[in-house]
Amino acid sequence: KKCFREKLTDALFNEAAEEIMDIEGIESDDDAVDAVLDELADNISVIMECWRGDYSIIPKSDIWRNNILTTLDEGRSRQMLRIDRDRYNILVDLIKNDEEFNKAHSCKQFSVELQLAVTLFRLGSSGESAAFRKIATIFGVGDGKTISLITKRIFKVFLRHQSKYTY
Repeated sequence: KKCFREKLTDALFNEAAEEIMDIEGIESDDDAVDAVLDELADNISVIMECWRGDYSIIPKSDIWRNNILTTLDEGRSRQMLRIDRDRYNILVDLIKNDEEFNKAHSCKQFSVELQLAVTLFRLGSSGESAAFRKIATIFGVGDGKTISLITKRIFKVFLRHQSKYTY
């Protein structure tokens, strides 16, 4: 499966090749061929500088979150999520039955445990550690709106329950 950038560069190469073939068919004009190649080089340069075209091909894996995060010792787990396991489990129990996670469309959501872990990791991170791509890679989730949606959802739930637990 080709990404958009590959498809675009292929189309530009094909178009340039056809233009050169047309030029060669009419007469041998080196200046015209050079002009086509210069335009191709400029277009390819612009496309290659645009890094946004690679979002859809970032590999994602749930191995780390399922096989490593769950087996970390207490200290390392606390370092990753900024909370000990017992309190993490208490928070999960407090919010797991909230309507936000049990709507008709909720079957498409990640588990409450994962959403809370992503949010806690994000809140406990700064600098490069807080980068969406890094969080997405660690937890095996999308790096576009996914992390923002997860964080907003968790905050919405906690704010809804705020009056029960704060005075």
